[in-house]
Amino acid sequence: MCLPFILSACATNKGDFGLEDVHAPQSEPQKPKFQDEKTQPRTEEEVSAFMQPGLGASIEIPRRGTGLAGTLSEERVALTPENIKRIGGDLDIPYVKDIKNHNKYTGSLIHSHDNSAGDHRKRDLEYVRSGWVADANVGLDFVNGDFGNGITRKVLFGSIGHVYYKGVQPAQAFPASVKATYKGT
Repeated sequence: MCLPFILSACATNKGDFGLEDVHAPQSEPQKPKFQDEKTQPRTEEEVSAFMQPGLGASIEIPRRGTGLAGTLSEERVALTPENIKRIGGDLDIPYVKDIKNHNKYTGSLIHSHDNSAGDHRKRDLEYVRSGWVADANVGLDFVNGDFGNGITRKVLFGSIGHVYYKGVQPAQAFPASVKATYKGT
């Protein structure tokens, strides 16, 4: 009576009574190999400008095409790193002269932190200034050019201005004379 069991165990060449494994062995999925992007080394001028301490950046407030009367219509205007400009210097409101010299200037220059809006807008910061400056009453502006698809005019709408953040006396080293201690749990 045990002879059939012994013969079946010997017939499988494994010496046991179990069944053959019917599942295919699963292999590990290949992991992606990450690499740094190959870039050109910076020139000495770029490196020296990059290493200068500075604090400040600005971007022009985008104006988009309205699509009036068959002109170019823009659902959105992309903000790219190329639009961001480094600014520095004193804490005066930047771009006031540029806005006043714009051909569509209406004489209503406003700033995000002017003192006309009450105490909650007043800021007395010693080292930084941020906000926006604009001529809010510009309205429509007509631009001629070739915008593709036979469109030769663009009607822009929005304020002429800039959003900015700037500061003076940026830190050039870590504070070495002060000892910091952690008092936590």
